[in-house]
Amino acid sequence: MSDPLDAFIGASICPNCAVLAPEGSPRCPECGTFHSSVHLEDRIPTAEDLKPHEPKVIDPTLYSLNPNTGIVVEGTSDVEDITKKWQGGNTDFTIEEEEGRPITTTSPPKSSILDAPQFEVVMDDDDGE
Repeated sequence: MSDPLDAFIGASICPNCAVLAPEGSPRCPECGTFHSSVHLEDRIPTAEDLKPHEPKVIDPTLYSLNPNTGIVVEGTSDVEDITKKWQGGNTDFTIEEEEGRPITTTSPPKSSILDAPQFEVVMDDDDGE
């Protein structure tokens, strides 16, 4: 009969999350922590890496909580008009006045207001009873 603890021979414990992983694995399969420096191997830098980078000009007042700080206006404030004039189609929503005929509105006849039924008082609160 074999020892059940033999299953742990060749296993290592992750110091970060305590998962059991095969010994010698460079990275924990559960939390992704690296256990070796294999991923940090030196490599020969490329010409792009050796090229000096231009530092960005950073204004520290942009990150300030000063209420007197103005809004920075960038040079790209001109916005191109992206609206498109549609042509064609068969719907015309323009309202044009015809000469001699003004635009009029209609109102409901006053007789319809008088035809409303009178309200009825079902219970009055001022009865005193």
